[in-house]
Amino acid sequence: MADLGTVGRVITGRVVLAGGHVSGTVRDAQGAPARRRLGLFHRERLSYSNAAYSDATSGVYQIPCHVTDYQAEHLVVCLDDSAEPVQNDLILGRVVGL
Repeated sequence: MADLGTVGRVITGRVVLAGGHVSGTVRDAQGAPARRRLGLFHRERLSYSNAAYSDATSGVYQIPCHVTDYQAEHLVVCLDDSAEPVQNDLILGRVVGL
């Protein structure tokens, strides 16, 4: 996996988001769109928020999240598939839902 794409944005000041989401595109090591399982975790509490799969054709994913904390940051975890070659799972931190 090469990258997770753009997932969220950095926000300064107090925000309240309900029904937000984290989204982006997953690509494999060759740069082609890839289907992968992704998990969203609250960064401060390290608690599970939600999960989704990226689309096999486009690599696009969208994970619903409800953000009510002051600048609640999340971690996106992207799991590698079982095909060879085995790659490390990816973690993208400090993500804020839109």
